[in-house]
Amino acid sequence: MSRMSSSVLCVMLLTCLSLSPTRAIPADEKQSTLDTKMEPFRGRWTASRESKEREKIRRYQLVLEFKGAELAFFTEEDGKKGNEFTLKVIAVEEGPKESHLVLGFGSSKYVVHYDFEGEKMILVGRLPNRPFEGFSLSGEYNRAQKPK
Repeated sequence: MSRMSSSVLCVMLLTCLSLSPTRAIPADEKQSTLDTKMEPFRGRWTASRESKEREKIRRYQLVLEFKGAELAFFTEEDGKKGNEFTLKVIAVEEGPKESHLVLGFGSSKYVVHYDFEGEKMILVGRLPNRPFEGFSLSGEYNRAQKPK
């Protein structure tokens, strides 16, 4: 997918945010429904990233790993694993025009928009408060490892 296509998809996902209704999941169905909805996410996903720090370009991988009802993520640079954080997956909300992952850390909740395109997962979202301080999960991820 080209960069322009990714950008257009991200804009479309964000535009639809306020337009798509989602239904609440009753408490007794919640865990089994969440397990079922988590199936396409399970496993390890990676996205290439780069940043410029003091005139030097830093290239690394952002790794996401979905296990059970948790999302662990970390950076990997030159084979070295960076700090790892874990978020709880509270809900997977599927709407007719866009879908959301609702993630939690302590008392904070984060909404990340998602879509699947073949074997790629597209996320649009940012983690605004500490300890993440604006960390962006947005990107196009390739499946690196299927669940066992």
